[in-house]
Amino acid sequence: MGHDVRIHREVYRLPLDTMQLAKVSKLLLALEKGKLQDHQHCSLDDMEVADDEVVTTDDEADSSDEELLLRHSHAPVGTSRVNRTVESSSNPRQKWSTAEVQAVERHLSKYIMTGTLPGKKDIIDCLEAEKALEGRTWHLVKNYIRNRITAGKRQAKAK
Repeated sequence: MGHDVRIHREVYRLPLDTMQLAKVSKLLLALEKGKLQDHQHCSLDDMEVADDEVVTTDDEADSSDEELLLRHSHAPVGTSRVNRTVESSSNPRQKWSTAEVQAVERHLSKYIMTGTLPGKKDIIDCLEAEKALEGRTWHLVKNYIRNRITAGKRQAKAK
């Protein structure tokens, strides 16, 4: 393909800075674990870092798998992915009753007909005016309208 050595160095190899950072990190972890003697007579150029190398700290070695998952997840502090899945499975979707559907259609049918989503204020006004929508949030109403618009477009396309 006409590639020369320069192209392979620039494109296909990890940047030198990244490799040096990995090697210094490996040295610092070895120092922390008390195993620095393994790398005593090596320079950074002599060290090897494998692409699939996994390094665990002593803290991680002592922790259980669930604690590691919680520590390394991107979940907000105080929540866990495990807890969120349990909560969502214990709260199934509620089917919209005819009274709820009629209440939404009374106040927001113009949005469904025009194929546009209402704003938060319009939805909140609808929620305050209709007793049937007590258990619904403005976001659920907006999703309901979005689904109705999408279903209408799909039906029109099928004809």
